[in-house]
Amino acid sequence: MFLFICMTNLQLLIARSIIEKEQLKKVDVLFIGDVDNVKNQYYLKKIQPLCRHSDIVPQVAKFSTFKTIQRTRYAKKIMEKYAREYHTVFFANFHVPLIHHILSCITFSEIKTFDDGTNNI
Repeated sequence: MFLFICMTNLQLLIARSIIEKEQLKKVDVLFIGDVDNVKNQYYLKKIQPLCRHSDIVPQVAKFSTFKTIQRTRYAKKIMEKYAREYHTVFFANFHVPLIHHILSCITFSEIKTFDDGTNNI
C-alpha cells in the first residue's frame, strides 16, 4: 500500500503521474489544504479514480498554545480513516510539522520525497 501526502495542486498532479507511471495499486491520498478551494477539490477529484481512499483536510493552526499536543491529536484523528501500515509514503513538504506527526501515527517501510519546485521560485 502507498500513501501520498500532498499540500498543493501541483503535488496532486505529480502524485497522479507517479501512480500512473509506476502503476501503483492500493493507493491512498491525503491532501492538506484549503477545504473550500474549488481548485483543490477539482484536482483531488482527478486523482480519486486511482485511489482506494482520498480526503482533504485543513491545515492545523500555526500559532496556538500546546501546538505539539494539538498536532498529535489532529494527526491521529486524520489517520483514523486511513490504514495503519504502508509500504511507501510519498510527500514533498518534509519541513511541515503536521506531516511529521502523521508519520508518527503509521508504520511504513520506505519514505520517498518528490520535488515540486516551489522553493525554486
